[in-house]
Amino acid sequence: GADPNARDIDGETPLHAAAGSSKIPAVVQVLLDAGADPNAGDNYRKTPLDWAIEHNRTPAVIQVLQEQQQLLERPPKTGAQPDTSGEAGRRPRRPRRVATSKTGAQPDTRDEKGRTPLHQAAQNDQVEPIRDLLNAGADLNARDKYGKTPLHAAAWWSKTPAVVKALLNAGADLNARDKYERTPLHVAAGGSKTPAVVQALLDAGADLNTRDKYGRTPLHMAAWWSKTPTVVQVLLDAGADLNARDKDGKTSLDRAKEHNQTPAVIQVLQDQQQLLEKPPKVGPELDARDEKGQTPLHQAAQNDQVKPVRDLLDAGADLNARDKYGKTPLHAAAGWSKTPAVVQALLDAGADLNARDKYERTPLNVAALFSETPAVVQALLDAGADLNARDKDGKTPLDQAKQHNQTLTVLQVLQGQQQRRAPIIFEFLKRSRRLLRKALR
Repeated sequence: GADPNARDIDGETPLHAAAGSSKIPAVVQVLLDAGADPNAGDNYRKTPLDWAIEHNRTPAVIQVLQEQQQLLERPPKTGAQPDTSGEAGRRPRRPRRVATSKTGAQPDTRDEKGRTPLHQAAQNDQVEPIRDLLNAGADLNARDKYGKTPLHAAAWWSKTPAVVKALLNAGADLNARDKYERTPLHVAAGGSKTPAVVQALLDAGADLNTRDKYGRTPLHMAAWWSKTPTVVQVLLDAGADLNARDKDGKTSLDRAKEHNQTPAVIQVLQDQQQLLEKPPKVGPELDARDEKGQTPLHQAAQNDQVKPVRDLLDAGADLNARDKYGKTPLHAAAGWSKTPAVVQALLDAGADLNARDKYERTPLNVAALFSETPAVVQALLDAGADLNARDKDGKTPLDQAKQHNQTLTVLQVLQGQQQRRAPIIFEFLKRSRRLLRKALR
């Protein structure tokens, strides 16, 4: 009658212990046969397989766990429904692969936690089933009992940004809030081990410094929970506010020191703190040029460094300095930054939105050619960038995106803007014709 999924103070189950230290694969198999959950995460979200790989040097033990993982990931038979039986100790915390509309499942069937098949497909990295479920009419923003949408589920569990992008491209609410008022970016910052997932949310325009009900930003969540220093670094590089305080008056570094057991995470935050405390460059260094004629502001702008961009601007850096190709820092940000906050910082400081480089390209032309981040393109459009600006070859931003940009969503943003403007232009022309007729009478 012993519970094979009982947990100790560290959240570890008997299977964690066996996976980490046993040299006898049969011991692991006995626990699995008794219903031990191979996907159970401890307090640090480590599964038994993680433990086996990190601590156990017995290939046969690792093999048993890997085979069980493959068994759980095998697609169900045609017509199967997601497992909602609730049998104690036998249903894994991370759901099994789910049936899609092709296999007859109802697209919005709920389990005991209020999760739909779309939630389950999202957290199991199943891009094709996600598309099938959406085509079958699944609710893209369905909420589970904790208020989480499928995008929240993908943000926490998914190991690939493709799932997050598939949901966003279908229209998922990027800033949906769960019962704790946390957005998908909060969830990814605290739970994802994949920096590319966090980056995908940022690229889509997620609010970097939004607060949950406790006043915590995504950086607070990463500092408290994440064991992946590169996740923290992605947030910092995007311009996360290291000095933001939650409702208890704690900064992200405070939370990391109090709760996080990962020295590398604390170190990343401390390094950033020291960087922020350095006085900014002044005098000749401020606009020093490299071999391409770029200033520190060009370099910070194209490398997603929001805080250095703001510091350089505050110190008096030349906002519209030109490199050897005639590009300004806004050109650099438009083409190569993945962070719309960089573009916005330059625009807020008064950057020339329609400056032309030596090829007669505006920042929007450059974004259309090179940017992989639709939110950057949208920031330029929202600021009033000229959608009809032509370069020296007579190409508009839309022409350039169609011919050279491999990022479909960038093209969609430009096409959407074109379609929104068309009726306005048409109405303007009609009114102009009416006024002309009246003047000629």
